[in-house]
Amino acid sequence: MKLEDIWKKIKTILEKDIVLKDYIKIVYSGTRENIPVNNFPCIIMEPTNAPEEAVTMPHNTEINFT
Repeated sequence: MKLEDIWKKIKTILEKDIVLKDYIKIVYSGTRENIPVNNFPCIIMEPTNAPEEAVTMPHNTEINFT
């Protein structure tokens, strides 16, 4: 199973969970800033390493200056 498939399955499970569905308003993939107040409470699935970032945020480019 690909990392992308696992990520999507986890997100789907969280979104469809009967207990969470009544409380959580949205499940985000990847880091987020400026979340609207009316979207709280929410769950943010944050990538912890490069392969996960490539799946959840494919258009982000990290630039390091040396």
